[in-house]
Amino acid sequence: MDNKYKHIGKDKKKFVENMFDNISFKYDFFNRLTTFFIDQYWRNKFIKNLNLKNNLKVLDIATGTGDVIIQICKKDKSISGTGFDCSQNMLKIARNKSKIKNLRDIEYIHGYAENLPFKDNSFDIITISFGIRNFNNYEKALNEMNRILKPDGKLAILEFCRPKNSIFQTLFSFYFNKIIPLIGKVLTGEKIFDYLPESVNNFFSLSELESTVNKYSFKTLHSKNLTFGICSILISNKVNLKD
Repeated sequence: MDNKYKHIGKDKKKFVENMFDNISFKYDFFNRLTTFFIDQYWRNKFIKNLNLKNNLKVLDIATGTGDVIIQICKKDKSISGTGFDCSQNMLKIARNKSKIKNLRDIEYIHGYAENLPFKDNSFDIITISFGIRNFNNYEKALNEMNRILKPDGKLAILEFCRPKNSIFQTLFSFYFNKIIPLIGKVLTGEKIFDYLPESVNNFFSLSELESTVNKYSFKTLHSKNLTFGICSILISNKVNLKD
């Protein structure tokens, strides 16, 4: 099947930014509806696997409307949280949600994962939920994340992946490729929701993602499939090359 969209490079970068700006006002509702609220279960599982401690500095890349960083900072208010995203409109919603939940200390910054505006060794944990698929250059982004993590810092990824079970893969493919774009078009009038299944089809399996991340001075601590492999958790730590 031919791709409608660019899945690497500058064209993808601008497309992704515009897409999320345009759908930001319906993004949370769309997620809850199309996953039957399972996305909240996935995020809760993801955060539980971080083994959070007091006074950590956490950066949530592709923070979107802030679901993950808000939950992290709500769980432990000693944590210094930063949300980072390419979409200004998504960040506006995240800021409003933080104010409503009285988490005004969370900082939200606009930018791109391939060029992170932070000093070396700045963060204890970097999280990315349903966002790494949308990067236009995995190599640059992973190198940048390694640079700004403290020694032995964690990179935690939550992402859609291709299920291995052939029967479930067929059902998943039908729902993702046919039903989700239709729901998206009805809800927003936008035709771009067929980007979601196409981006998953062009993305890694969990084992491929693990192998790719480990090429950039990371070592796997924990990996796990959720809900028949629709979604996966990968937690790695930064390898100190001087060791």
